[in-house]
Amino acid sequence: GRLTGRYISCPWVWASEQRNQFIAAVDAQQDPHPPKCYTIQVRGETLDVTIPWIQKVEHHARRWMVSQEWLAQPENQKYDVPAFVVDNGKAWGDPKDPEETISAQKRVKIQKKEVAVHKRAKLV
Repeated sequence: GRLTGRYISCPWVWASEQRNQFIAAVDAQQDPHPPKCYTIQVRGETLDVTIPWIQKVEHHARRWMVSQEWLAQPENQKYDVPAFVVDNGKAWGDPKDPEETISAQKRVKIQKKEVAVHKRAKLV
C-alpha cells in the first residue's frame, strides 16, 4: 500500500464483536513507553480474509474470537475445526485448555509409535 504515516487497524470479517471491542479497548490505551516518533492509529475498513492456518496451538483463534454467524455460513464451515479454531480454555469455563489436549494427543501418538517399534523388533 501507500505510505500514510498512520497505522491502520483493520478488523477481520471473521472476528467476533467481542474481539473487535477488545482490540478497540487495547488501541484506546496510552502506551506506557511511547516511541520517539508518534504514529497515529486509524480504524480501517473490515478485511475480507479467512482465518489463517497456524501450526502452533497457542496462536490459534479461540472460539470467542470468531463470529458464530460467520462460522455458520456454509462456505465457512470448513474453518470450524481445531486446525483453525480451538476451544476457549479453562478461563472461559472449558474443562481443559486446548494446549493440554493437544499435548496429551501427541504423547499418546508417541507411545503408540514406540509400541509398534517394539512389536516389529519381536517379529524379526
